Amino acid sequence: MIHLTRLSLILFACAIVSCFEINAQTGGVGGNSINPNQGTTNNAMRVFEFRKLSKHSQDYFVDYETALEQYNKLEGSPYFKEKVILANLHLSTGGYTPNVHIKYDIYNNEIIAWQNEKEKIILDLAAYSKIEGIGADSSLVLKRNPYLNGDKFYEVLFEKEDFVFIKENIKVISNYSSSMPGEQHKRSFTNKVKYYIQRGNAIYEFKLNSKQLQNVPDFRGVNIGKELRKVGMKKLKKEAHFIEFFEKTYDRLINDNSNKTKRVELNKKNKLQWAKNSKTNAWKRFSELAENSRSIYC
Repeated sequence: MIHLTRLSLILFACAIVSCFEINAQTGGVGGNSINPNQGTTNNAMRVFEFRKLSKHSQDYFVDYETALEQYNKLEGSPYFKEKVILANLHLSTGGYTPNVHIKYDIYNNEIIAWQNEKEKIILDLAAYSKIEGIGADSSLVLKRNPYLNGDKFYEVLFEKEDFVFIKENIKVISNYSSSMPGEQHKRSFTNKVKYYIQRGNAIYEFKLNSKQLQNVPDFRGVNIGKELRKVGMKKLKKEAHFIEFFEKTYDRLINDNSNKTKRVELNKKNKLQWAKNSKTNAWKRFSELAENSRSIYC
């Protein structure tokens, strides 16, 4: 088993890996280098994330470079995308690091990063909040999410105000049978996905079909078929269909439902306040009448 348990260690061994600087900035290109922890230089390179190769072994730990070598024994890829992604890395403390080449190892939740011809580093994920693709990857947005697994980066497919359509990319290792002699038990990385809708601090997991969508409060009681026809769509089955549907219906349907909910909550609040005021006024009036009665009979 290649999946390793996270232990953050500072490597004091001599020159295990060379550190390089990534320029980080809050505005235009050419800003000062930022260390996510100290604010001066980015030395996240020196923090290696270790993983345990076997969950049955309590004392066999290897460094990430060894885990990468183990990948060669498997079919498929552990990465979010096999090709290199060009991105801006947004720091959790503000500012961002521009024009960084990355490969996101989803299986071990590690991001390999480099800039120009400098050494590759393993990012300290806690230092970053968002990865924003640029150039050919400009549509890509990856974010950490405190309401899911706060250590992972999730793909944001659609986001407007507090409504977010999220995709979780998962890599698992599976066995498959081969027709070739001597290769009966090949092991391979397999892709799995999960989808979520986030509304404020609430998360709803659902599968890509219209019936599952109705489990999300914004769509309960909504005639999805009718809404699809209104926006000129015929089906709601694929990821791209849902993105298009949310884009076309957000202002009229999703945001309107949110406003209705807010109005209902406001009405409830107003009714409670009115009842409280009525009770207070009634008691005040009763006290005045009681006082007047004592004055009359005294």
